[in-house]
Amino acid sequence: MTSRTDDDVSLSLGAALPKLGEWPNLRRQFALLLRTVVTRRQLAEADDHTLRDIGISRADAMAEARRAPWCLRPRRPSR
Repeated sequence: MTSRTDDDVSLSLGAALPKLGEWPNLRRQFALLLRTVVTRRQLAEADDHTLRDIGISRADAMAEARRAPWCLRPRRPSR
């Protein structure tokens, strides 16, 4: 069994950092993640009248609100 040194850890962390040209994309991704959190929270807090207006049930709204923020693809309909 090999042990990791501080140099190994810093190298692995450095490899995960984005390159300079990738920072704008990183900001965009973070903004999308934040917007997803906010809109899912709003969906969870919406009243029944609003949910009826947008055509979703309370159960569907809560299922969407419980999803992880990085899950952006549409949910598969339950069978």
